[in-house]
Amino acid sequence: MGKGDWLVFNVEVPDSSLCYDVNIIVRYSSLYPYSDIHLLVKEHIPGISTDSFKEVKSQISGSDKNVNAPGWSSIGVIVIPYQKGKAFPHSKGVIQIKQNMKDSSLPGILDIGIEIVQK
Repeated sequence: MGKGDWLVFNVEVPDSSLCYDVNIIVRYSSLYPYSDIHLLVKEHIPGISTDSFKEVKSQISGSDKNVNAPGWSSIGVIVIPYQKGKAFPHSKGVIQIKQNMKDSSLPGILDIGIEIVQK
């Protein structure tokens, strides 16, 4: 994941009258050189006149990065709570994420995704 690369997620919820929890899922390997991650999240929700930006910081693991690595592999997964009780007024939206670390690329970050869970 390069410094200027935005990951784009077109999201849709089944019922705009309900609220949802939004999580960021990060899958990483033991090659990731840091114990934390900083992400910049941009949202565009139809019906809201301005896009929102938020910096999200999370620990990847403790001093031993393999603490969170499940099973026999050196791959770990973290779930970062992003928003609780979020409304999607038009059932759709766009969430973009990019890394906000000092390095131009992040070795060891395998995947980043969005999880939307109905409350």
